[in-house]
Amino acid sequence: MRLTIVLLLSAFFLFSSCNVVLAQTDAIGQAKIHPASPVYFLKSFKEVLELKFSKPDQKGLKYFEFAQRRIREVNSLTSENRADLIPPALEKYSLYMEKVLGHLDFKNANLAKKVLEYVKEHIISLDRAFSQTQNQRAKIAIRAAIFRLFKWHQSLPERLSVETKLSILPQIQEDERLICDFLSKEASSSALNDTEKAVLIERVQKCFQNLGSGRF
Repeated sequence: MRLTIVLLLSAFFLFSSCNVVLAQTDAIGQAKIHPASPVYFLKSFKEVLELKFSKPDQKGLKYFEFAQRRIREVNSLTSENRADLIPPALEKYSLYMEKVLGHLDFKNANLAKKVLEYVKEHIISLDRAFSQTQNQRAKIAIRAAIFRLFKWHQSLPERLSVETKLSILPQIQEDERLICDFLSKEASSSALNDTEKAVLIERVQKCFQNLGSGRF
């Protein structure tokens, strides 16, 4: 009986209507089901099935959708005072964003633009979550995730056509500016110990050097 219920609920989550990940550019929002929810395992099972049944040329978008969901979960965990669950959610987020690089066709200028619009929202959401939590492990995880996004942007040029580079350069620079400003602000925080401050200062320097390098 329990197995039947699980399968029925899983089927419901799998086939229920949902927004296409790149259909609109509204604020990221929050997840209705997040890691603190007792039925979160159903969401994880649903994603396994989604990936299994997605076509090879759809996997890039599917991984990006999974990354989007992790950001929504971070928003929910922040508002519900469960910041202790943010670090593993962001580890999954960064993993999915790496998979996006390997599976998404960034030579498609329209697709690349749309993805970067959402990535900007990711940065803004993470910055907001950082300011709203006092959990130190969550703060460390958010700083790490944002810096990984800086490295993610560094990996973009080799995946772009010349035309796409020219069309999305302003978006990439805007995203990187947000990242650099966040890291710079945190590097001056009195709450950091000497080691954390030294690491952040180094990252800030790399970020601004990359921003002004004109690597395109």
